[in-house]
Amino acid sequence: MLHLPLQALALAYRVRGFLFAGTLGFITDAGMTFQLMDLAQLSPFQARPLAMFCAIAVTFILNRRLTFANTSQGTTREFLRYLSVNILGACVNYTLYSLVLLTLTALAGDLVPQSLAMLIGLFLGSGIAMVVNYKGFQHFAFRKAKS
Repeated sequence: MLHLPLQALALAYRVRGFLFAGTLGFITDAGMTFQLMDLAQLSPFQARPLAMFCAIAVTFILNRRLTFANTSQGTTREFLRYLSVNILGACVNYTLYSLVLLTLTALAGDLVPQSLAMLIGLFLGSGIAMVVNYKGFQHFAFRKAKS
């Protein structure tokens, strides 16, 4: 009977760490996207992949330390697996971001500022990708070493 509450507590701790890492990753992603557009004069479509890679690096460090801390695999190997999972998540994320940005720009024109359309796209894309990534991280990127 004690086993179930411990599993629930472990899951709650893992989800809390994942949401914390994801929040900081989202802030990194959005902040870098806007900064790259402003400072490097990149389009929202050019800036986003660079910003996403920075966010992936931030979330790797946090997820490795907080969310999936009980792994014993090497850091480089884990990062490569983490990156491979994130490629799928990034494709989902970027596709939704682009669709929202293009759709809102085409349909709403001047009624919706580009920055708001971008934030909506970032939020929607990141939210859906989060679900895809969590399972991949849990079962592939940060799997426990076989004894």
